[in-house]
Amino acid sequence: MDQGLAAALAGIAGVVGAGIGGLATAYGARVGAQKTIEAVHVQVAHQASAEHEQWTREHRRQACDETVSAWMRFYSVSVECQGRVSRDQAVSEEQFTALHEAFIALTIAAAKLQLWGPDNLVSSARNLSSAAQHLHVATLGWPGAVQSGDAAEVSATKEQVAACNRNASAAWHSFASTAHTTLGVRLQH
Repeated sequence: MDQGLAAALAGIAGVVGAGIGGLATAYGARVGAQKTIEAVHVQVAHQASAEHEQWTREHRRQACDETVSAWMRFYSVSVECQGRVSRDQAVSEEQFTALHEAFIALTIAAAKLQLWGPDNLVSSARNLSSAAQHLHVATLGWPGAVQSGDAAEVSATKEQVAACNRNASAAWHSFASTAHTTLGVRLQH
């Protein structure tokens, strides 16, 4: 009986050991599965965040591209008008219309950046739009100065246009620099 009892106790110990081993294995599997779920959750969250950041960068880049294109159009038309001002020539209605349309396009393009940020880029775009507005308004004042026949008014208007042009140029360079830093790409000046 001693051998039978010993065998029975050994069998019970084996079953208990196997049960404890099974429980430990099940617990380990559960912990492993939980860690896998957590790792997948973190990975998916990081991937979603990275994709959202990429999506935002792409929209920001597109808005910057539109602003650059609008600025180039505005600047081109503005240079034509300023050339006429500097030569004491009249600016045609078509040129004023083109300048106004280019200014509106620039204002709209710069405003789109408010959707995509960051704040320093939005601020720089606003400054560019504001400087363009001042140049636009100063240029629109040219016919009145010429019609007045007052040499002092003509001279003052010319200087105002030149000062607004310098401010617009500085605002452009600031915008281009801010966009470059924000996007990590070089924009044409």
